[in-house]
Amino acid sequence: MIVASLLAHLTTPEALSAQAILALLTALGLSSTAGFRAYLPLLALAIGSNIDSSVLPLQPSFQTLKSPPLIIILAILTLLEIAVDKVPVIDHFSDLIHTVIRPFSGAIIMAATQNSLSDISPWLAAGVGAVLALAFHTVKASSRPVVSATTAGIGNPIVSTIEDILAVVMSVLLIAAPIIGIILLVVLALLLVRLMIGLVRKIRGRRAAGVVPGTAQGPRGGSARVPQPVYASGSPLTPTYQPQAGASSPGEWSSPILQPNVTPHVPTQPYPPAGGYAGDPPTMPGQMH
Repeated sequence: MIVASLLAHLTTPEALSAQAILALLTALGLSSTAGFRAYLPLLALAIGSNIDSSVLPLQPSFQTLKSPPLIIILAILTLLEIAVDKVPVIDHFSDLIHTVIRPFSGAIIMAATQNSLSDISPWLAAGVGAVLALAFHTVKASSRPVVSATTAGIGNPIVSTIEDILAVVMSVLLIAAPIIGIILLVVLALLLVRLMIGLVRKIRGRRAAGVVPGTAQGPRGGSARVPQPVYASGSPLTPTYQPQAGASSPGEWSSPILQPNVTPHVPTQPYPPAGGYAGDPPTMPGQMH
Protein backbone atom coordinates (compact mmCIF):
# COMPACT_ATOMS: atom_id res chain seq x y z
CA MET A 1 0.00 0.00 0.00
CA ILE A 2 2.78 2.41 0.95
CA VAL A 3 4.83 1.47 -2.12
CA ALA A 4 1.84 1.96 -4.40
CA SER A 5 1.07 5.38 -2.96
CA LEU A 6 4.74 6.33 -3.20
CA LEU A 7 4.93 5.36 -6.86
CA ALA A 8 1.67 7.14 -7.57
CA HIS A 9 2.97 10.32 -5.96
CA LEU A 10 6.36 10.18 -7.67
CA THR A 11 4.72 9.88 -11.09
CA THR A 12 2.51 12.94 -10.68
CA PRO A 13 3.29 16.01 -12.79
CA GLU A 14 4.19 17.98 -9.67
CA ALA A 15 6.79 15.40 -8.58
CA LEU A 16 8.24 15.22 -12.07
CA SER A 17 8.63 18.96 -12.41
CA ALA A 18 12.11 20.42 -12.65
CA GLN A 19 11.79 22.23 -9.33
CA ALA A 20 10.68 19.08 -7.49
CA ILE A 21 13.50 17.02 -8.99
CA LEU A 22 16.09 19.63 -8.06
CA ALA A 23 14.73 19.79 -4.51
CA LEU A 24 14.93 16.00 -4.20
CA LEU A 25 18.46 15.88 -5.62
CA THR A 26 19.56 18.64 -3.26
CA ALA A 27 18.14 16.83 -0.24
CA LEU A 28 19.69 13.51 -1.29
CA GLY A 29 23.07 15.13 -1.91
CA LEU A 30 23.16 17.04 1.36
CA SER A 31 22.13 13.92 3.27
CA SER A 32 24.98 12.00 1.65
CA THR A 33 27.43 14.81 2.45
CA ALA A 34 26.42 14.49 6.09
CA GLY A 35 28.32 11.20 6.05
CA PHE A 36 31.56 13.23 5.83
CA ARG A 37 30.65 16.20 8.04
CA ALA A 38 27.59 16.00 10.25
CA TYR A 39 26.92 19.70 10.81
CA LEU A 40 28.22 21.38 7.65
CA PRO A 41 25.32 20.26 5.38
CA LEU A 42 22.82 21.31 8.04
CA LEU A 43 24.55 24.68 8.26
CA ALA A 44 24.43 25.03 4.47
CA LEU A 45 20.74 24.12 4.49
CA ALA A 46 19.97 26.70 7.19
CA ILE A 47 21.93 29.48 5.48
CA GLY A 48 20.54 28.61 2.05
CA SER A 49 16.98 28.69 3.36
CA ASN A 50 17.58 32.18 4.75
CA ILE A 51 19.08 33.41 1.48
CA ASP A 52 16.42 31.99 -0.84
CA SER A 53 13.61 29.92 0.61
CA SER A 54 12.43 28.90 -2.86
CA VAL A 55 15.67 27.02 -3.57
CA LEU A 56 15.61 25.02 -0.34
CA PRO A 57 12.07 25.17 1.02
CA LEU A 58 11.65 23.74 4.51
CA GLN A 59 8.73 21.83 5.90
CA PRO A 60 6.53 23.92 8.25
CA SER A 61 7.61 21.87 11.26
CA PHE A 62 11.32 22.56 10.57
CA GLN A 63 11.23 26.34 10.11
CA THR A 64 13.24 26.80 13.32
CA LEU A 65 16.21 25.25 11.51
CA LYS A 66 17.00 28.60 9.88
CA SER A 67 16.86 30.60 13.10
CA PRO A 68 20.03 32.64 13.87
CA PRO A 69 20.75 30.96 17.25
CA LEU A 70 20.64 27.52 15.66
CA ILE A 71 22.86 28.68 12.81
CA ILE A 72 25.45 29.89 15.34
CA ILE A 73 25.33 26.55 17.16
CA LEU A 74 25.74 24.64 13.89
CA ALA A 75 28.69 26.84 12.93
CA ILE A 76 30.44 26.14 16.25
CA LEU A 77 29.80 22.40 15.96
CA THR A 78 31.12 22.45 12.39
CA LEU A 79 34.39 24.08 13.46
CA LEU A 80 34.79 21.65 16.36
CA GLU A 81 34.22 18.63 14.12
CA ILE A 82 36.73 19.92 11.58
CA ALA A 83 39.35 20.57 14.28
CA VAL A 84 38.94 17.23 16.06
CA ASP A 85 39.14 15.32 12.79
CA LYS A 86 42.71 16.61 12.29
CA VAL A 87 44.10 14.96 15.44
CA PRO A 88 45.35 11.37 15.03
CA VAL A 89 43.76 8.74 17.29
CA ILE A 90 41.12 11.24 18.44
CA ASP A 91 39.68 11.30 14.94
CA HIS A 92 38.89 7.59 15.27
CA PHE A 93 36.89 8.25 18.44
CA SER A 94 35.15 11.12 16.63
CA ASP A 95 34.17 8.79 13.79
CA LEU A 96 32.89 6.29 16.33
CA ILE A 97 30.70 8.89 18.04
CA HIS A 98 29.49 10.33 14.74
CA THR A 99 28.39 6.89 13.59
CA VAL A 100 25.06 7.86 15.16
CA ILE A 101 25.20 11.64 14.69
CA ARG A 102 25.88 11.69 10.94
CA PRO A 103 22.98 9.40 9.98
CA PHE A 104 20.77 11.48 12.29
CA SER A 105 21.90 14.62 10.48
CA GLY A 106 21.14 13.04 7.12
CA ALA A 107 17.70 12.05 8.37
CA ILE A 108 16.95 15.62 9.49
CA ILE A 109 18.00 17.04 6.12
CA MET A 110 15.72 14.72 4.15
CA ALA A 111 12.77 15.20 6.50
CA ALA A 112 13.20 18.97 6.85
CA THR A 113 13.27 19.86 3.15
CA GLN A 114 10.20 19.84 0.96
CA ASN A 115 10.81 17.02 -1.49
CA SER A 116 8.88 14.19 -3.07
CA LEU A 117 9.68 11.78 -0.24
CA SER A 118 9.08 14.07 2.73
CA ASP A 119 5.78 15.20 1.25
CA ILE A 120 4.55 11.60 1.43
CA SER A 121 6.10 10.56 4.74
CA PRO A 122 8.71 12.45 6.78
CA TRP A 123 9.75 9.17 8.40
CA LEU A 124 10.36 7.56 5.02
CA ALA A 125 12.44 10.53 3.93
CA ALA A 126 14.35 10.44 7.22
CA GLY A 127 15.12 6.75 6.73
CA VAL A 128 16.49 7.35 3.24
CA GLY A 129 18.64 10.23 4.47
CA ALA A 130 19.98 8.19 7.37
CA VAL A 131 20.93 5.28 5.11
CA LEU A 132 22.76 7.57 2.67
CA ALA A 133 24.68 9.34 5.42
CA LEU A 134 25.56 6.05 7.09
CA ALA A 135 26.84 4.61 3.80
CA PHE A 136 29.20 7.53 3.17
CA HIS A 137 30.25 7.60 6.81
CA THR A 138 31.12 3.90 6.65
CA VAL A 139 33.38 4.47 3.66
CA LYS A 140 35.05 7.42 5.38
CA ALA A 141 35.49 5.71 8.75
CA SER A 142 36.75 2.48 7.18
CA SER A 143 39.37 4.19 5.04
CA ARG A 144 40.81 6.32 7.85
CA PRO A 145 42.47 3.41 9.78
CA VAL A 146 44.02 2.23 6.53
CA VAL A 147 45.47 5.70 5.97
CA SER A 148 46.80 5.69 9.53
CA ALA A 149 48.44 2.30 9.05
CA THR A 150 50.12 3.24 5.77
CA THR A 151 51.28 6.73 6.82
CA ALA A 152 51.79 6.23 10.59
CA GLY A 153 49.09 8.84 11.23
CA ILE A 154 50.83 11.58 9.25
CA GLY A 155 48.36 11.42 6.38
CA ASN A 156 45.25 11.80 8.56
CA PRO A 157 45.27 15.64 8.71
CA ILE A 158 45.87 15.80 4.96
CA VAL A 159 42.98 13.45 4.20
CA SER A 160 40.78 15.33 6.67
CA THR A 161 41.55 18.65 4.97
CA ILE A 162 40.64 17.16 1.60
CA GLU A 163 37.36 15.94 3.09
CA ASP A 164 36.66 19.45 4.42
CA ILE A 165 37.21 20.99 1.00
CA LEU A 166 35.05 18.39 -0.71
CA ALA A 167 32.27 18.79 1.86
CA VAL A 168 32.22 22.58 1.39
CA VAL A 169 32.35 22.35 -2.41
CA MET A 170 29.61 19.73 -2.54
CA SER A 171 27.37 21.66 -0.15
CA VAL A 172 27.70 24.81 -2.27
CA LEU A 173 27.20 22.97 -5.55
CA LEU A 174 24.22 21.03 -4.25
CA ILE A 175 22.51 24.31 -3.40
CA ALA A 176 23.58 26.29 -6.47
CA ALA A 177 23.76 23.47 -9.05
CA PRO A 178 22.21 20.25 -7.70
CA ILE A 179 22.84 18.17 -10.82
CA ILE A 180 26.56 18.95 -10.86
CA GLY A 181 26.73 18.34 -7.12
CA ILE A 182 25.10 14.91 -7.45
CA ILE A 183 27.48 13.92 -10.27
CA LEU A 184 30.45 15.02 -8.18
CA LEU A 185 29.14 13.08 -5.20
CA VAL A 186 28.75 9.86 -7.19
CA VAL A 187 32.24 10.19 -8.67
CA LEU A 188 33.69 10.87 -5.23
CA ALA A 189 31.96 7.83 -3.75
CA LEU A 190 33.38 5.57 -6.47
CA LEU A 191 36.87 6.98 -5.97
CA LEU A 192 36.70 6.48 -2.21
CA VAL A 193 35.59 2.87 -2.57
CA ARG A 194 38.34 2.18 -5.09
CA LEU A 195 40.94 3.88 -2.89
CA MET A 196 39.89 1.92 0.17
CA ILE A 197 40.04 -1.39 -1.71
CA GLY A 198 43.52 -0.54 -2.99
CA LEU A 199 44.79 0.40 0.46
CA VAL A 200 43.39 -2.77 2.01
CA ARG A 201 45.10 -4.89 -0.64
CA LYS A 202 48.35 -3.05 -0.02
CA ILE A 203 48.18 -3.72 3.71
CA ARG A 204 47.44 -7.39 3.15
CA GLY A 205 50.31 -7.64 0.68
CA ARG A 206 52.75 -6.18 3.19
CA ARG A 207 51.60 -8.55 5.90
CA ALA A 208 51.90 -11.53 3.57
CA ALA A 209 55.46 -10.53 2.62
CA GLY A 210 56.48 -9.52 6.14
CA VAL A 211 59.88 -10.45 7.54
CA VAL A 212 59.76 -13.24 10.11
CA PRO A 213 62.48 -14.33 12.56
CA GLY A 214 65.23 -16.24 10.80
CA THR A 215 64.49 -14.68 7.43
CA ALA A 216 65.58 -11.59 5.55
CA GLN A 217 63.81 -9.41 3.06
CA GLY A 218 64.19 -10.62 -0.50
CA PRO A 219 64.77 -8.45 -3.59
CA ARG A 220 61.03 -8.01 -4.17
CA GLY A 221 59.96 -7.50 -0.60
CA GLY A 222 59.55 -11.22 0.04
CA SER A 223 61.32 -13.39 2.55
CA ALA A 224 64.61 -15.15 1.91
CA ARG A 225 66.24 -17.68 4.20
CA VAL A 226 69.38 -16.41 5.90
CA PRO A 227 72.28 -18.74 5.00
CA GLN A 228 74.05 -20.44 7.88
CA PRO A 229 77.82 -20.04 8.23
CA VAL A 230 79.79 -22.99 6.87
CA TYR A 231 83.12 -24.34 8.04
CA ALA A 232 86.03 -24.51 5.62
CA SER A 233 85.55 -28.25 5.28
CA GLY A 234 81.97 -27.75 4.15
CA SER A 235 80.34 -28.73 7.45
CA PRO A 236 77.87 -26.27 8.98
CA LEU A 237 78.86 -24.44 12.12
CA THR A 238 76.88 -24.90 15.31
CA PRO A 239 76.92 -22.35 18.13
CA THR A 240 78.36 -23.36 21.49
CA TYR A 241 78.32 -21.26 24.62
CA GLN A 242 80.95 -20.81 27.29
CA PRO A 243 79.80 -19.95 30.81
CA GLN A 244 81.16 -16.81 32.38
CA ALA A 245 82.31 -16.52 35.94
CA GLY A 246 79.34 -16.20 38.26
CA ALA A 247 76.79 -17.18 35.58
CA SER A 248 73.83 -18.97 37.14
CA SER A 249 71.83 -19.73 33.99
CA PRO A 250 72.48 -20.27 30.28
CA GLY A 251 70.92 -16.86 29.61
CA GLU A 252 73.93 -15.25 31.32
CA TRP A 253 76.48 -17.13 29.26
CA SER A 254 78.75 -15.45 26.79
CA SER A 255 78.06 -14.94 23.10
CA PRO A 256 77.96 -18.09 20.97
CA ILE A 257 81.14 -19.39 19.41
CA LEU A 258 80.70 -21.10 16.06
CA GLN A 259 82.42 -24.47 15.90
CA PRO A 260 82.39 -27.06 13.13
CA ASN A 261 79.69 -29.64 13.50
CA VAL A 262 82.07 -32.54 12.80
CA THR A 263 83.21 -35.49 14.84
CA PRO A 264 86.84 -35.03 15.97
CA HIS A 265 89.36 -37.48 14.55
CA VAL A 266 90.40 -40.19 17.01
CA PRO A 267 93.60 -42.09 16.12
CA THR A 268 93.33 -45.87 15.88
CA GLN A 269 96.39 -46.32 18.10
CA PRO A 270 97.94 -44.05 20.71
CA TYR A 271 100.92 -41.92 19.90
CA PRO A 272 104.28 -43.18 21.31
CA PRO A 273 105.45 -41.67 24.56
CA ALA A 274 107.99 -38.90 24.60
CA GLY A 275 110.89 -41.28 25.29
CA GLY A 276 109.77 -43.89 22.77
CA TYR A 277 108.95 -47.50 23.38
CA ALA A 278 111.31 -49.88 25.11
CA GLY A 279 113.78 -51.44 22.70
CA ASP A 280 113.64 -48.67 20.12
CA PRO A 281 117.03 -47.54 18.81
CA PRO A 282 118.15 -44.13 19.98
CA THR A 283 117.40 -41.23 17.69
CA MET A 284 119.26 -38.05 16.99
CA PRO A 285 117.68 -34.67 17.80
CA GLY A 286 115.24 -33.68 15.09
CA GLN A 287 114.99 -37.24 13.76
CA MET A 288 111.55 -38.84 13.76
CA HIS A 289 110.86 -42.44 14.72
